[in-house]
Amino acid sequence: MPIFFGQLKSLLLASFLFDGMIAVIIGSTIEPMMRELSIGSPAVSILLFCDSLGFQAAALAGGILSDRFGRRFFLLAGFGLLAVFTFLFSRLSMFPLLAVVWLLIGAGAGFLEVTLTSLTADLCPDRRGFHLNVAMAFFGFGAMLCPLASGMVLENGGSWRLLYLGLAVCFGVMWIFLAAAPVPVSAPNEKTAFNPRLFLDPRFILMTGMMIAYVGAQLSISSWVCLFLVREQGLSSAGAATALSVFWGAMIAGRLWCGILANRWNEIHLVILISFLGVGGLWLACFIRHPLISGALFGATGLFYGGIWPTLMAYGARIFPRDTGAILGTMVASGGAGAMIFPVLLGFMAKYSSLRISLAATGLLLVFIIIGMIVVGRLQRMVTETKH
Repeated sequence: MPIFFGQLKSLLLASFLFDGMIAVIIGSTIEPMMRELSIGSPAVSILLFCDSLGFQAAALAGGILSDRFGRRFFLLAGFGLLAVFTFLFSRLSMFPLLAVVWLLIGAGAGFLEVTLTSLTADLCPDRRGFHLNVAMAFFGFGAMLCPLASGMVLENGGSWRLLYLGLAVCFGVMWIFLAAAPVPVSAPNEKTAFNPRLFLDPRFILMTGMMIAYVGAQLSISSWVCLFLVREQGLSSAGAATALSVFWGAMIAGRLWCGILANRWNEIHLVILISFLGVGGLWLACFIRHPLISGALFGATGLFYGGIWPTLMAYGARIFPRDTGAILGTMVASGGAGAMIFPVLLGFMAKYSSLRISLAATGLLLVFIIIGMIVVGRLQRMVTETKH
């Protein structure tokens, strides 16, 4: 039964929403956190590195092991880790402890995201591109609400710690509901067992490389755009948080739009088009000096970034139909590598150049995706011709 008409509909879509919130909260609270803890951008980069390291390890392990032991355990493990350690993050002040706690928050997010994605693929084998785009639209909705709520709380004198405490409560409530929900204990299709031979396929290598590039580009914006708009463009904290919310709101619209187009367009052409438009929007937003126009352009750029992730996932599942579970799990995990490398690298680049140049440089990652999709398309045609 499709996920959007079954018993799990509300809980899984709500899970995607909270997954989106934890993905962007550090970006929307970065400025007051740096002030209170007296830390600089390299320290923030370390937090981002810990987040990405935990996420990547948990996503890879959870994707492979949930095929064998079932999705339910890893879904509950994800929410449990997030509830406990997001609460601890809201109470601690010592930076080394915060880094360790954020590593475990990243692990919880990794278990959660790979399990949610795999469940969606398991329960929606038909029109997978559409369903993944809609599910990720809920992720984007959470990512849009989080900075908007953060801006309201911070502008009214609230502490950034209150936001993490609120999320911890939400994660705990979701754990309780899901513990009582009819989540499948075992993967419904045994063909999703991990196949290590995939590592040798050049199409697989390129698909995972493009996922690394996309997540690195998108999370670099989520993590640093507020600081860029405040410090280099002169926008208020509330205005910068609003721009980030608009970015995520535009990603929602982009995912819904791409979900419809994915039923009619070739995924290769769709990814190339939206990546090209994303690069153009990013570079305009970085180099236009007017703060309001720059913020508006950053927000609008989300319309093109939004559909890249789920469309890449749908295409990967389509060209490897016998290894769908392994592909989805490994691609989610590979995205963690992008989150681990590029937002961190951007922080160190900004120390020696500027946030403007560093953010603009992430556009080259989308250029790589354009080239990668062209190459993968040619390789796939060769495979198809060989089979026939």
